[in-house]
Amino acid sequence: MLITLIMAILTLVVTSFVVFGIVFWHKGEHQHLARSFLVITLSAFLIFFVILIAFFITSLSQHYFK
Repeated sequence: MLITLIMAILTLVVTSFVVFGIVFWHKGEHQHLARSFLVITLSAFLIFFVILIAFFITSLSQHYFK
């Protein structure tokens, strides 16, 4: 339950960051800022995804290999 809540909040945050980055990108004046924004967001999302997969694998292995 807590994991689902955290995932929903993080998905919302990542989506808003990506939307902000795309808006800045299309305005053109903050293109460098938008690029770094998107890179930071995507790397944070990848790190979170890897942590989530590791957590899922460890919980599965604890469940099946007691």
